[in-house]
Amino acid sequence: MDKLIGQEAVNASKSDALLLRLITPVVKLYTGKMCVPLISEAMECFGGQGYIEDTGIPTTLRDAQVTPIWEGTTNVLSLDVLRVFAGKQNVFDAFENRIESLLPSHAISQLAQPINAVRKAVSDLESVLRQTATSDHPMRLDSGARQIAFGIARIYAGALLIRHASDVHATESDVDVASRWCLEQPLVELNVEWLTEDRIRLDRSIVFENFPEGARNCKL
Repeated sequence: MDKLIGQEAVNASKSDALLLRLITPVVKLYTGKMCVPLISEAMECFGGQGYIEDTGIPTTLRDAQVTPIWEGTTNVLSLDVLRVFAGKQNVFDAFENRIESLLPSHAISQLAQPINAVRKAVSDLESVLRQTATSDHPMRLDSGARQIAFGIARIYAGALLIRHASDVHATESDVDVASRWCLEQPLVELNVEWLTEDRIRLDRSIVFENFPEGARNCKL
């Protein structure tokens, strides 16, 4: 991210500018979303240490909770990601090329599975976007905006961890962290069927099941 910002100020290519436009809302929403549960867990660790306000962690928790709101809220930033994809430029190609550039060009046996997982995640994400764009049935890509943004974040983080783990000075722990990140969680958690009008109608029925009819017709 810092590298892209620096390049933008001097000699960034069109691809770099596109990538920066895509990654900026992704970084803001993902870090903002993840910091809240992480600092909450940290506060639990200190829960038996007496007057917890003295640790300063409650203040950090309150500051962290503001982050996903102050940075634009997760939903708004996720929709901004879709807005980037809706542009004329081929943003996904820029993203895919960047991920490939981060992955090692030479074979590293310990990282073979994480590398394959990242490439598969990129392919899965592209498949969802393509199916949504070409489907004969009404699709609502905006209903999967969060999952798309989170998927981009996890893929990018995985590629960066793999790059770090492939360095000549990398340790066994670096390799293990990259493997755990890429293999022990779904990098892309989205099914194209979740974006259909029928699925969205059922989602609304679940949310408003016990509400009066007037509330069911409100815009959600």
